[in-house]
Amino acid sequence: MAVALACGPDEQKSQKVEANPNMPDRVQAPAPAPRRPQITDCPEALREPEQVDRVLGSTCKSVTVHPGYRIENGSLTIEAGVTLQFMPGAELAVGFERPATLHVRGTPESPVRFTAAGDQAKPGAWKGIALYDHADGSEIAGLVLEFAGTDLRGAIYVQATDVKIDGSTVRDSQNVAVHVTSKGHVSSFKGNRLERVSSPALLLPARSAGSVTPDNTFPPDSVIHVLGGMIRERARWDVPKVPFVIGGVIEIEGPDDKHEAMLELAPGTVLKFDDDAYFTVGYDHPAALIAEAAGKEPIVLTSATRQTSHAWRGSTSTARPRRASATWCSSTAASAPTAGWSTPTTRRDSARRAARSATTAAE
Repeated sequence: MAVALACGPDEQKSQKVEANPNMPDRVQAPAPAPRRPQITDCPEALREPEQVDRVLGSTCKSVTVHPGYRIENGSLTIEAGVTLQFMPGAELAVGFERPATLHVRGTPESPVRFTAAGDQAKPGAWKGIALYDHADGSEIAGLVLEFAGTDLRGAIYVQATDVKIDGSTVRDSQNVAVHVTSKGHVSSFKGNRLERVSSPALLLPARSAGSVTPDNTFPPDSVIHVLGGMIRERARWDVPKVPFVIGGVIEIEGPDDKHEAMLELAPGTVLKFDDDAYFTVGYDHPAALIAEAAGKEPIVLTSATRQTSHAWRGSTSTARPRRASATWCSSTAASAPTAGWSTPTTRRDSARRAARSATTAAE
């Protein structure tokens, strides 16, 4: 049945539109976010907090950074050939309270340089780079950073996630070259050179260790300190000649029953465990630990504190590993290392007790 509605020239009839349960409610589109101003001038100095998108182009050459400068709700992009000179007590702080990003775009031929201002050319002359919680997605490439750091944190301090540090040099720092907190994550760390920095050269969580590639250059006798934590995805640790010092319990397990986490140790990898540090594999979800070096440079698992038998707790599979393969040896222990894999029980506490008692210490 069709119904026709007619309106006379002087009459308007309202029509009520019924809601259609098969269609989503019409909502008003959100107002576009206000655009931040983009600044492309070349200031002599940066002194106050900024909420802009600032670009320091290659023509800017040298800019002095004073204490109090930081980037909030904006971005700072630094092109090749620019030098930032930092006054004592200054730092390049990004995303402390609001989202912000840092983009350093140097090249091998024309790097960006962060250094101390004036005649303060010594380790700790300025604080360094701080990528705080809201600086996710920041990228550093082609940077030469020198004379930075404090007693409490490294020359590059990372609380943000998905941070990339590639093709850069960190030298003459007061503390570690790069300090990634347990909340932070470095998704790429390749082609970097660390010179005259403390040991450990890197301090980072377990899930960031796989981002460190073999083409980085470390000082002699340096180590990489790995914090305890979770490995939820697939990772490969491959930094020959630079030992990993394991500072806590590292749990390897997938995010759910359908996805497997895996840690693969490349030939030549050396892991040194603190007294209470160890691996657990597949406690709740599928996981694998692969350490195969037959016919190649041995993989070494040993103690960071004592060169005696039973000095550390070993590697434990507490639930359902899909794969657990170990072919390694040690050059320092009195006995050859082995891996211990315990059988799970129904309760978490008893499983952990069984794992502890069944695990064979590797040195």
